[in-house]
Amino acid sequence: MADDANDIPYSHSTRSWRRSRWWHWHPQKWWIFAVGILGALTFTFLALGGPERAVPTLQATPKQIHDVTLESCSSIAKPAFAPRRVYLHAGGLRGEGIGSVLHHFKQSIVFSRLLDAEFVLASNVDSDNRYFTSKIYNGPILDPQKYAFDARNSCRIRDFIPDSERDRFTRGVCDHQPWALDRARKLQHSMSRCTSVVDFNEAEITQDLNGCIMDWVKDRFHPASKFPYDPLPPFHPPKRPIRVGIHIRWGDTAKQEDLTPSALLEHKFYGSFSLRKMLSTLRDIRKLAGKSGIKLTVAMENADKRVLDLLEEKDYVLLDSRAEDDLDDMRKLSENDILLLGESSWGVLVHLIAPPGLTLVDGGAAQKFSNTTGLGRDVIYMKDYTPEKLRAALFPVQKD
Repeated sequence: MADDANDIPYSHSTRSWRRSRWWHWHPQKWWIFAVGILGALTFTFLALGGPERAVPTLQATPKQIHDVTLESCSSIAKPAFAPRRVYLHAGGLRGEGIGSVLHHFKQSIVFSRLLDAEFVLASNVDSDNRYFTSKIYNGPILDPQKYAFDARNSCRIRDFIPDSERDRFTRGVCDHQPWALDRARKLQHSMSRCTSVVDFNEAEITQDLNGCIMDWVKDRFHPASKFPYDPLPPFHPPKRPIRVGIHIRWGDTAKQEDLTPSALLEHKFYGSFSLRKMLSTLRDIRKLAGKSGIKLTVAMENADKRVLDLLEEKDYVLLDSRAEDDLDDMRKLSENDILLLGESSWGVLVHLIAPPGLTLVDGGAAQKFSNTTGLGRDVIYMKDYTPEKLRAALFPVQKD
């Protein structure tokens, strides 16, 4: 009876004997165990969140022509799966123009690039200026499936970067400081599982750092692939007219109705090129242009005829389409060989999206043009301006 395997009493030893005997009798069934183990491992892996989002690497790069553009961020590895995660700026925006409103989310743009996320502004109606700020800045985002908001593991940026540390960290990243780049790597790793990022910050006011986001702004507003431009050949004399664009901020003359033309020449403008310097510089440009002449474009909302009559140019293009076509005016003004700009935030945006060429800046105290010499465009401040520098910048190859 004891020899009958079916009658062996149950015990740890007999249970082990039965396992070994079963294995000996059924070797062809080894795959059952393999499948079971593989299934258990797969279930555990998926339960823990599946494959981690690839952690992009951030390499410090030498400062080149475009001094502080996030070159290191532009090469961040793309996530291994779609859709691309969204970085949603959900903080309220003030009723400001398309240029000055950018001061309130530059840090968010930098963070979104560090995290290889698509920056999106929450819907915002700017009633004072009669347009959707969010619609303009989100313009290229057309496919809702491609940039859908994935809330499965949504993270708040302030849980990883406290509001009190945002400004210092952003500046450190833009300046490629080692401590900031090291922290950026840690941020990328710690937020690698976030399916989306939400930013509720409303306190930011950053007038400078435009060089750090210059290529981002250009990609959003005026990508070269969609707006091809024929640059001025570098040889003198030019074979075509030199294209010149001027921005005169409407507020600079809107309340100066009592000023005579001669008094306007001495009027101190805010955010625009002063008229006396403007006229002198235009004469220098005409002299360089020679027989080819210049082609002038003037952007001035609520255009003041007294000012336009002072420009000594009979044929010019006036951009005064008001807020409805603000972005279109900005693009048209940017497409000039030379830009004459003050420190109006609208004018700064024109410079940021402009094709290769030269920008002459009257002012500079707010540092809005700092580190924006790049992407083929040079900057000369009027405090450093000379006709010789103008010629050298426009025509670096001399063939006189």
